[in-house]
Amino acid sequence: MIRNFIKIISPFVIIAGFFFIMSNLKHVEILTFAEEKSIEEYQNMMKQAEVLGEDVEEKQTVSEQDITPLVQAVSQTGAVAKGASGEYVKIIQRTLGIEEDGIFDEQTEQAVKDFQLRIGQEVDGMVGIQTMEGLIEQLNIR
Repeated sequence: MIRNFIKIISPFVIIAGFFFIMSNLKHVEILTFAEEKSIEEYQNMMKQAEVLGEDVEEKQTVSEQDITPLVQAVSQTGAVAKGASGEYVKIIQRTLGIEEDGIFDEQTEQAVKDFQLRIGQEVDGMVGIQTMEGLIEQLNIR
């Protein structure tokens, strides 16, 4: 009876073990990719700072109070896109770490696209609700 039980259960144990091992390997690959991406982003940020002659630590950060104009703009218009201008565009630019001129130009659009790609959103270059939430989440990580 015990032998029959073992014969019946052993294939299930083997299959469960296989899936357990494969799921752990999958997580390791994602973590490794995420670590590589973070290191690459940090290195790019440092290179940009060196080129511009800036001290990375002195960059102005965005507080929760500062994002109010952005939240209002996205709520009213649905999205902030190329051609927009104002304080809310400066918030986007500051959060993305690019020059703050308050004009949503090609550089800002490209930075938004890069950000959307990095966080796994649809890449359209516009700051809608999802992208705004991603930017706010980035602020909380800092």
